[in-house]
Amino acid sequence: MRYATLVFGLLGFALPIGAAQAQSAPAPAALTTLDMAALLKPTTQPDEIRDPVLSSEEELTADSILSAAPLAEKVTLKGRVMNEENEPLIGATVYVRGAGVAASTDAKGFYSLQVPAGVNKLLFSYGGYADKEIDASNYLPVNVSLAPQTTRKK
Repeated sequence: MRYATLVFGLLGFALPIGAAQAQSAPAPAALTTLDMAALLKPTTQPDEIRDPVLSSEEELTADSILSAAPLAEKVTLKGRVMNEENEPLIGATVYVRGAGVAASTDAKGFYSLQVPAGVNKLLFSYGGYADKEIDASNYLPVNVSLAPQTTRKK
């Protein structure tokens, strides 16, 4: 079927050009079924036909595909996590959903992490405080104030 498409594609491309150039030439004889079969017959044996992309000896694995894919651009996202009294929360966790990236705040409540470019969902958490999730954009600092948790989790 691949050969038929190729032959008919070439014939369809060449016939209009030839017809325009040879308007006074006699019409060619119609192709018979045997002539068409000869045109469509493959010139190589099927086991010799190779796709250049898939014919390499290298095994195709998920790791080889991922390593060949271009890496997403990374940007640095910074900010500060504070409590309700505007005091820094030391050791608060900042997690990027879907990217598997996390960081902890330092002694002054600051954090910094490498995230994929674009909008990311950040989850801020600290023991005894209610979690907060925020959408963060490239390069913009994200400062968060966490409130104490009012109900206990079971």
